[in-house]
Amino acid sequence: MKTMKKIEIKALLEMLDYDPETGVLVWKKRPLEHFNSERAMIVFNSTRAGRVAGSWHRAGYRKIKTLDGGDYLAHRLAWAIHSGSWPQFQIDHKNGIRHDNRIANLRIASHADNCRNIKIPKTNKSGVIGVSAMSNQKGWRARIKVNSKTIHLGKFDDFDKAVAARKAAEKLHHKEFAGSNR
Repeated sequence: MKTMKKIEIKALLEMLDYDPETGVLVWKKRPLEHFNSERAMIVFNSTRAGRVAGSWHRAGYRKIKTLDGGDYLAHRLAWAIHSGSWPQFQIDHKNGIRHDNRIANLRIASHADNCRNIKIPKTNKSGVIGVSAMSNQKGWRARIKVNSKTIHLGKFDDFDKAVAARKAAEKLHHKEFAGSNR
């Protein structure tokens, strides 16, 4: 994974206000030393100060270009401003809504944990991740992936029993991220 130099938290605090209740980042009025010219400062402060920072990223996240010229995802900036340090891992949106950057909706996650909190793919026919109809047979199969290995949970005549087996395995193996899938 590419390591990116991160802007200092102190600089973020000079540029942005973060409201942890709404998850919104707003541009602050910025001093002359943040700009190459007085004109640039005046233009920025008259057009952007007090407004919601950033633009929409193609994946549904909010993206913000900062003083250092770097593009940052708003949820990572929110975490950094709120906690006072950059997250070492990924930031997961508990409710799956990528622009909901309220601190109560954000949590540190490994890549594997973050992947557990995905939407159910359109190709999923059962409506439950890890439960599928058995081909050429009646019934349902339940599986779960743990540490890149697939664990077969069993074959079931009843869909609800297959779902129950999957949910029990999620609680056992995925802990905090169990049942996150929508």
